[in-house]
Amino acid sequence: MEKTYTVKIVLLGEGAVGKTSLRKRYLKQGFSQSHLMTLGADYGEKTIDLLDDNPITMQIWDVAGQPSFKQIRARFIQNVEGAAIVFDLTRYDTFKKLGNWLKELWKANPGRDIPILLIGNKVDLTKERKIDTNTILKFIDYLASHKVIKISFINYLETSAKTGENVEKGFNMLIKGIYRVNILKSPAPFIKI
Repeated sequence: MEKTYTVKIVLLGEGAVGKTSLRKRYLKQGFSQSHLMTLGADYGEKTIDLLDDNPITMQIWDVAGQPSFKQIRARFIQNVEGAAIVFDLTRYDTFKKLGNWLKELWKANPGRDIPILLIGNKVDLTKERKIDTNTILKFIDYLASHKVIKISFINYLETSAKTGENVEKGFNMLIKGIYRVNILKSPAPFIKI
């Protein structure tokens, strides 16, 4: 018998890293060159048949990254099954703040094992790139070796919301991690590219 699963996913990261553009691209809502700040949170939903012929409905919460929304954000990031934490490959400061986003996520979800996908967005801007892949993988190794937080599944992918590169692949990677950890209850080891 077919069973439908519903999972809550949150998109976190600093302002203007491309969270809204990634969500819209994944939901086939196009891409906009201009940046409009998300006020509080935005929401989208998509149902897919990715695993075991059981439909999975993803409730995708796109949360404002500006510090002024921190109090509001806490409500939207509670009770999540998975998170994509996005940074801009052309802005080192957005990468440096990944630890803060992880802390905020775990403060809102104490003790939960939340699959994480780190997304380096704007891979199409090769000449402006400031963060190399090795630096990112060292950060993931640090999380794994120091057991800073409880994570059974973490992965990394570089995307371009503008061109669509790896956007669908990223959401599929995250949903597979969520399926293993939260539905099958069979945590995967730390995974790297």
